Amino acid sequence: MLSMPKNEEELQSEHQSNWYLVQMKPNCLKIAERNLARQGFGVFCPRYETNRRYRNVFRKAVLPLFTGYLFCQIGDDPLAFRAVNSTYGVSKLVRFGASYPRPVPAKFIAGLRDRCDADGFLKKIEEMKAGDQIRIVNGPFADYITRVEQIQDDSRVLILLDLLGQAVKTYVGKDDVEVIS
Repeated sequence: MLSMPKNEEELQSEHQSNWYLVQMKPNCLKIAERNLARQGFGVFCPRYETNRRYRNVFRKAVLPLFTGYLFCQIGDDPLAFRAVNSTYGVSKLVRFGASYPRPVPAKFIAGLRDRCDADGFLKKIEEMKAGDQIRIVNGPFADYITRVEQIQDDSRVLILLDLLGQAVKTYVGKDDVEVIS
């Protein structure tokens, strides 16, 4: 859920407030989001969709990117920290060794929000497909350019290498290749 300011006054106050990391109580994501938004705090919890197994059936599930945490937009008022800490569903504001919580770097939040849609879901990164031209970035064949033959479900890519004049099929990890535009 992404709760954002709507009118001009709220937009101006958005620039004066910082984002903080909030630890939630177990299984209280919706409760914490709802109660923080009710108090006027901006709430940001990036999510992603995945397939989960329930009783031998695979179903789509929506999970938070940072399990047990969300970001809350708070002004400079120290009483606001107390209000957040005492919100139902919130365990505490995360502190980094100081007496008051430290804001999360604005560049981090901006980058994370750019990767999410309006509902707070991570946008899908364009997947590689058979026929794409790729470059191997890790391993003994680093910087070798080839094409994808087949994509496996278990994070492997079947490629065709030309070694000593012979075509050899081999598997590499998806993390070890990058798509060339």
